[in-house]
Amino acid sequence: MDSQLTYIGWNSFSYTLINTLFLPKKLKTLYQGCIEYTEIESFTIHPENTELRIENSIVISKDNITILYPTKLTGNVNIPYGTLRIGSSSFSMCKITSINIPNTVRTIGTYVFYRTPISEVVIPDSVTDIGSYAFCTNYLKKVTLSKNITILHEACFSGAQITEIEIPPNVEQIDNWCFTGYKLTVVYLPDTVKLLNGKVFDDNVEIKFGNNSNLYINQDFLILNKQNTTVIQYLGPNKNSKIPIPSTVTTIGKNAFRNKTNLAEITFQPDSQLEVIGESAFYNCISMVFTGLPQTVKTINKYAFYQCNKLQSIRFPSVTSIGKNAFHYCIGLTSADIQLSSVDTLDDYTFIGCKLLPSINLPRNLKNLGIGVFHSCTNLNKVLFPSTLIFIKESCFQNCALNNVDLSQCVNLHEIPDRCFYNNANLQSITFPPSINTFGISSLSMTGITSFNVTSTVNTISTKTFDGCQSLTEFIINQDSVLTPSGLGVDVFRNCPKLRNIVCLSQNFHVITSALFTPDDTILIIFPPASHVSSFGLPGTVRTIGEGAFSFCYNLQSIFIPSDSLTSISARAFEGCTSHSWINIPICVRNIGNNAFKDCSSLQCGVKIENSTKAFINQIVPSSGLIKQAFTSCRVQSCARGLPKTLLSYSSFVVIIII
Repeated sequence: MDSQLTYIGWNSFSYTLINTLFLPKKLKTLYQGCIEYTEIESFTIHPENTELRIENSIVISKDNITILYPTKLTGNVNIPYGTLRIGSSSFSMCKITSINIPNTVRTIGTYVFYRTPISEVVIPDSVTDIGSYAFCTNYLKKVTLSKNITILHEACFSGAQITEIEIPPNVEQIDNWCFTGYKLTVVYLPDTVKLLNGKVFDDNVEIKFGNNSNLYINQDFLILNKQNTTVIQYLGPNKNSKIPIPSTVTTIGKNAFRNKTNLAEITFQPDSQLEVIGESAFYNCISMVFTGLPQTVKTINKYAFYQCNKLQSIRFPSVTSIGKNAFHYCIGLTSADIQLSSVDTLDDYTFIGCKLLPSINLPRNLKNLGIGVFHSCTNLNKVLFPSTLIFIKESCFQNCALNNVDLSQCVNLHEIPDRCFYNNANLQSITFPPSINTFGISSLSMTGITSFNVTSTVNTISTKTFDGCQSLTEFIINQDSVLTPSGLGVDVFRNCPKLRNIVCLSQNFHVITSALFTPDDTILIIFPPASHVSSFGLPGTVRTIGEGAFSFCYNLQSIFIPSDSLTSISARAFEGCTSHSWINIPICVRNIGNNAFKDCSSLQCGVKIENSTKAFINQIVPSSGLIKQAFTSCRVQSCARGLPKTLLSYSSFVVIIII
């Protein structure tokens, strides 16, 4: 086969029904996870492929790294002698029940035997490293570890059914989740273990340390180092109790109190030296009251206080770093004082869902606001922005209660991102710096603004920027504006029922009867939804009605299109024009977009169409929103004579065309 294929990526064949995979001559790169969730029975390979080989049904690279094994094969697997590395995910989710690893193997990658039904494994002393989740399978009952391993990585034996394990004497570090989900009851840790990096064991495991170990468990069930500077894990019962933190503690480790939903209180001493709160340290401690939370804290890692419902107040003048989701759903938080801190970035979702937080003064040196930092802080009505602010990411203040925003001092801020102030219904006043050039998608949607001025630097107003601004009445493009039609997105004024006036002093657009056109009048961009104009005649220069141009113009009743003019009515052009009852479509119109007349409930008849060929009618019905009956005459029964009477005569229709 003369295939030119050189690369097969991750999940390339996942969820397919193939049972045999041929590896062509030029194939060089084969990702280990490319056949997950398949029933592969075998591999074949081009005899001239120099990058890969198949041995014992295993695909192995020329560097002696295992890559793939057929997912459907069962039984025992012998890793060939000479193999140096068992590659990540090589046997992930395969059906093998046992494995023989030769003493040439130096490393075992991540997810290697993930969810495989192996029950026992002997890891030879040649192995010096085992990757995260390597033996994460609930079938594994017995493990013999290499004596030369120094670090046991995250979750490498998580979920196994091991009842006892001997930790080799050279192990210095055991990472998060390494032995959770076990049936272990007692574990002996060698004196060489210096760090338990996170929640290593389940709470019901009895941990025994050697006499020379640097770790111990105090009377409050806290694993600490003997210097009393680090709280590693709380092993006590999840009940209504009070846990004191020694004043010498500088670090509370990763997952130290995670999911202790019933713990009532954590107390800190007035002379606490706490500086670091680890990742997910108090994650989901929904009942925990924090007494004397120290102001000495410098680092708060991600998810540190996730869903700590009773955390009411924070004051961290010394903090330098706050991780993403640090105070996620702290629904009782009413005060957050970080203005004097040296934080320059508030990471993604830092305060999302803090629904009682009423105001915040952002850090005085803040440069970056991440995604959704204050998303759904539904009581947040006041924010003080520092002049140092440079970037705001999407949805930062979505679903808040802001009523006034002053960004005027943020002279290095250039963009109001997607959904930045989305759904701040009371937000009526926003002051932007002269540096702003871009308004992202729905950036000001569903706010309470009444008027908007396009200043000289703004070049982009994206799709749905003002969607749902129920109070917006006026849109003004200043004389020195650099905004052009290409910089104005679709549906910018969707659901703005009070917008009746578009003013343009710039030469980049042309306004006729408050409708916005391109400067050459060939494209009608937008017609103000609240315009009092009920009948509108298009200029003869117009060739295109833009997407959503007349959408939700509830006063509009009739449109006249001159002959030899318009060629295209774009998608949703007249969507939601519920009073629209008459339009003529001359033969020059060649294209009518999808849903162009969607929900035009009054346009049930009387549409005057010149191209009445079956092909054209079938092209636009029903995709345009018109029904076939719309092209018939509108008739009512005359009360005087009982005879049909035409409601609207095309020949007698009077139209004023404004050029």
